Amino acid sequence: MANYLKITYLQDKQEDLKVNDYQFRNKPFPISPIYELQVDTFELLTQGENVKRVYKLNFQENKEVKHDYFPGDVIAILPENDQTEINELFKRLNLTDQCNKYCKLDLTDDAGKKSIPKHLPTHHVTLKQIFLKYVDVRSVPKKLFLKALIKHTSDQPDIEKLQQICSPSGSSFYLKFIEENRSLLFLLNCFPSCNPPIELILEHSTPLNPRYFSTATSPLNRQLSIIFDVLELPKGLKGICSGWLEMILKENNRTTKIPVYFRKPGNFRLKPNIDKPIMLIATGTGLAPFIGFLDHFRLMGSHPEIWMFYGCRYVDRDFICKELLQSYANDGIIKCLFTSFSRDNEQKEYVQHKILKNKEVVIDFITNKEATIYVCGDQKTMVKDVKETLVNCFMDCKNVDRTDAERVLSDLVQNGKFLVDTWS
Repeated sequence: MANYLKITYLQDKQEDLKVNDYQFRNKPFPISPIYELQVDTFELLTQGENVKRVYKLNFQENKEVKHDYFPGDVIAILPENDQTEINELFKRLNLTDQCNKYCKLDLTDDAGKKSIPKHLPTHHVTLKQIFLKYVDVRSVPKKLFLKALIKHTSDQPDIEKLQQICSPSGSSFYLKFIEENRSLLFLLNCFPSCNPPIELILEHSTPLNPRYFSTATSPLNRQLSIIFDVLELPKGLKGICSGWLEMILKENNRTTKIPVYFRKPGNFRLKPNIDKPIMLIATGTGLAPFIGFLDHFRLMGSHPEIWMFYGCRYVDRDFICKELLQSYANDGIIKCLFTSFSRDNEQKEYVQHKILKNKEVVIDFITNKEATIYVCGDQKTMVKDVKETLVNCFMDCKNVDRTDAERVLSDLVQNGKFLVDTWS
């Protein structure tokens, strides 16, 4: 199939896309304008080996931010791709001389019903700007794209490898291949004789989506903060957004504008005038929204009874906000603080183990004191294990069978008494 996109390089310099023109960025569930924030201060919260680098980033106050939000609400950040990776990509495609030229995107005369993908700016833009801000160069390549590459591949071994990946019998090979090559640059480097036109890549491109972060401060604080870890990927890659943010912090860059909007909230937020006890359960950076909760209670000057379960690997390496949590406990804002560390001892201990060890008081806190449970962590492991542990606690402490215990947990969920914020 012939390309349906046409790129025309312009001789004269065109006006840049306006800095605040984000009409081509994908922005799911926005409930605010896009605000351009800059870094105020930051802190590396972890140290040592075998732990992720975790940062707390405090944004400069922006008086244009007038959106009302609650602790636990989420912001979306519109990141940029890694400049070095994009430069290498253009070098691989022999487009280094063209990538900084202004261009416009059109449809070819025989495009038929095809249309330019909505995430691609069509004018007043360079190819480098498009690939930095609008195209996800780490998206999983579809077989349709890989099949299209065959036409632009010259060496037989490369052709046969592409054919094997795309074949109905090559599903396992395809899955292994995309897992090891989660980058357009790495993908093309696997097939040295493959030289696709840039139009083909853009036709099959997907939008660079926002990344979501819980607010880690109270709206009463007037300074928006987030806590994030740097995602480390195979072959030296970092997560697109976390790597971009870390680069900004390492360069101590106070001028880079970080586009942010508030995402439509779910149920995982502090309710107004909360007076019933709450139980906070988190691991790793799942602590972020709870730091916002606690900050809010501190600034309000009142709080319900709060229990917290928190788990990480090492007490001295990745116990983030350790002193802050201890100060909240010392001040009585946190009544009971339970911590667990999975790598400090031969016997691994997770938050669910601490819950199980304290099952009688936990179940009493939930059932008799009507506590609301907030859980923030990985969906596949931590959240699943916490749910299973609570079911076992109900069985033991209430002397009921599994069906009845699962029904109790289900009722808590249905009644908004068991709230989850998760990632997978």
